[in-house]
Amino acid sequence: MKHDIDIKITKNSEEKINEFDAQDYLNEYVKSGETNQVEEDKENIIPKISGWAILVMIVIVVVNFASNQSWYLKPIGRQTNVLAVLLVVLLIIKKLFKKKKQRQRWLSSACKSSTGNLSKDLKKGYFWKKFFCNGMSSTESRVSTKKAGIPMRTEPEMLDVILQTSEILQVNAVAMSGSRTDTKAPKDEFQDYDVVYVVDDLDNLTSDLSWLDQFGNRLIEQYNVQGNRRLYLMLFEDGNRIDLTLCPKDHIQEWVDSEADYTVLKDEKGLFVPYSPSPQRFWTSPASAIDFEKACNEFWWVSAYVVKGICRNQIIYATDHLYGICQQELLKVLAWQVASDKGTVDVGKNYKYLFNYLPAEKEKGFSALLDFSSKEKITQSLFATMQLFHQEAQSLAHKMGFDYKKDVAEKMIEYAEERVKKFGNN
Repeated sequence: MKHDIDIKITKNSEEKINEFDAQDYLNEYVKSGETNQVEEDKENIIPKISGWAILVMIVIVVVNFASNQSWYLKPIGRQTNVLAVLLVVLLIIKKLFKKKKQRQRWLSSACKSSTGNLSKDLKKGYFWKKFFCNGMSSTESRVSTKKAGIPMRTEPEMLDVILQTSEILQVNAVAMSGSRTDTKAPKDEFQDYDVVYVVDDLDNLTSDLSWLDQFGNRLIEQYNVQGNRRLYLMLFEDGNRIDLTLCPKDHIQEWVDSEADYTVLKDEKGLFVPYSPSPQRFWTSPASAIDFEKACNEFWWVSAYVVKGICRNQIIYATDHLYGICQQELLKVLAWQVASDKGTVDVGKNYKYLFNYLPAEKEKGFSALLDFSSKEKITQSLFATMQLFHQEAQSLAHKMGFDYKKDVAEKMIEYAEERVKKFGNN
């Protein structure tokens, strides 16, 4: 389904704030520029044309004087008067058209992108500087620097930059995914703009990446290849971040399959019509008996690696296995607990929404496991993690009718206690 977003930007004046459509603003800006230029033309054209007019008048006087002295020159004098008037008119018209062409050339050079590459003026940011800096107040605009104390560009401003750049690059379609399309996600300045440009010629756009400068000054960036797509991750000096994917139009399915949900911002050719978001593909469903058995086996097996790391004083090794594997399996079991009560649920990437469904004491208990500041704290975290997993796994198995190898769990806890007691003080 295509979703239309009404992109608006705000312009501050000394007396009031007016909210209006960005395209109307651009039209107003160009129109005001032409009006100012016409006023300048009026001021400059008279002295410049007056020189020609004086010269023509001198010629007319000479010819008229000669025609009055000789009867056979009188017809020439009359014709000269007519030609002189036409000459003055043509000079005025020529001057006005010359000024108009100069303005048209400026606008053309600012927006030219017939090959998908930006013109020199656009690469220098001249047009965008006029539009985003001069056209707005100092408190709103801003391809700017956070370090200079200038606020972040707003969401409407960022979306307008994204859409305007897509027009210049002749992008076929634009869509956005991620937290900014998730109505449940909290709104804050750390939300990324996960955007895809659907393009005809990927090689042409990637051969010269200077057009990326139009999004703003970058603090850091990263380029990745994902199948047939190209991903450009950009963190800007004003704090905004864009994760931009360039996707060939023949591989839209590849991008759709990688995203949970998305909103179409531009699709004049209907390229997204055959597809629809399916966010529930990435949600957590109630566990199967096989998945539960695998999770339990993984947890208890890897717990022995944590014990080994502690006994060898290999703190990083122990911490990596404890948090990176064991506690991730614990989070998985907690998510299954929620799904067993509520059905398929969205716990978010990296379980970021998981504890929204659980009592506050559960989040407090899990957070207490995350102190890895010393060998002693890691050891305490290991034993507390084992006890909590054992408790939650038994509860889930009872609720779902799964087989849980309680004897294996208890033997692994005993094994860990013995090894740490014997070798943990080395």
